[in-house]
Amino acid sequence: MSGPAPRRYNPDNKTGYEYELLAEHLAGLIATGE
Repeated sequence: MSGPAPRRYNPDNKTGYEYELLAEHLAGLIATGE
């Protein structure tokens, strides 16, 4: 396969972009008290 891999959640190889998504998700859970 050539070209960059699609950006998606991958616990074994997080990128800065994925870390931002995860941080936003966790912040949302905390904000809603879930």
